[in-house]
Amino acid sequence: MTMDDQTLIQRAVPAGWQVEPYFRPGLWILSPGSHQGFVTIDMKKRCFGLGICQPRQGSDAPVFAGRNWKVELVVSAVAAHQAAMA
Repeated sequence: MTMDDQTLIQRAVPAGWQVEPYFRPGLWILSPGSHQGFVTIDMKKRCFGLGICQPRQGSDAPVFAGRNWKVELVVSAVAAHQAAMA
């Protein structure tokens, strides 16, 4: 049995973060709260982008593969957001 993306994302983000679907399947917006910025993840492309956007996979982007790629993608997106807001 596999858990759906929303449940997986909610378990992987820090407490208090909001997880909302974006305009097409596979896109999710994560936010630590009001006026603290956003990060968008694309589960189909396996990438993320800061802000509310359609993430694009750059040539220097990390590759998310293997058994826990979804959790690694979410953790990396949260870390990038926190680094940008610091």
